[in-house]
Amino acid sequence: MESKAAILAALAALGLWIVTPSRAADMSILPSDHVMGTVKAPVTLIEYAAPMCPHCAHFNNDIMPEIKKAYIDTGKVFYVFRIYPIGAPDGVAEKLARCMPKAKYFPFMDQLFHNQQQWDPEYGVQDVRGALLVLRGAGDPQWT
Repeated sequence: MESKAAILAALAALGLWIVTPSRAADMSILPSDHVMGTVKAPVTLIEYAAPMCPHCAHFNNDIMPEIKKAYIDTGKVFYVFRIYPIGAPDGVAEKLARCMPKAKYFPFMDQLFHNQQQWDPEYGVQDVRGALLVLRGAGDPQWT
């Protein structure tokens, strides 16, 4: 039981909220949310993340693949992703991601988390919008 409490505390510290059916009425799924998994899963996991946050990138790159494989893909967890901007570049990244076809949203967000050093001003990037367009592959049919 202690390990379950520790896991829940760690998830909350990362900006993740776990919602069980008894609390589901308190946490509405918004039309602007991006989701994975089945809405009928017994648990809903809501993540608030910032594309330029290094902790969010670590979670996305190293932890989320296992959660997706073990819980989301097996129907145990319904995953909801929401942007929690910590800087103006997060808004630019989110707007660009939302302009893409829905099926490209998560792959693009993954690309942003994996390549923060190529677009995040924390790494000295001056032209954030231009760097994001390069990452997106402006003109590349893969992203349109």
